[in-house]
Amino acid sequence: HWFDGDAMLHSMSFCQGQVCYRNRWIRAPHFEMEADAGKPLWGGLMEPFAANPKVSLFKDTANTDVIAHNGELKAMWYLSGDLVTVDPISLETQGVDNLGGELMGKVSAHAKVDPRSGELLFFGFGMKPPFMFYGEADATGKLQYQVPVPLPGPRLPHDMAFTDNYAI
Repeated sequence: HWFDGDAMLHSMSFCQGQVCYRNRWIRAPHFEMEADAGKPLWGGLMEPFAANPKVSLFKDTANTDVIAHNGELKAMWYLSGDLVTVDPISLETQGVDNLGGELMGKVSAHAKVDPRSGELLFFGFGMKPPFMFYGEADATGKLQYQVPVPLPGPRLPHDMAFTDNYAI
């Protein structure tokens, strides 16, 4: 499945009439666990998962979405995973970002940045309550707000949008 692949970023820049190319693996925590072990630890999304590490049913590959916020890149996974910070110039992984606070859960891909305020708007979901939550970080990346979204059970939302007054 295409979500099984480890995340890699590519960049091109122009300097002194030349094009420079760079690529780097996003070294998310599960990538590092497999690198340390010297072998794959998780099966793919369409494979039996009973033998996967107990730390996570599926491998968080941080391979679904990348956004720019507060001068950094944030890599995210579609099933709600770690928010992974990447340097936009070197493409080196800086680590997991909890936005300076205690998040209610993992963050899903497709977070948004408000172009007027610079705020990061995000949501997460999981198999345990709260099944979904919504949060905001200010333009400097500091967690400002989060709230559970009442749901009767787990869901698999895809994306979000926002207006001046609402997050949808």
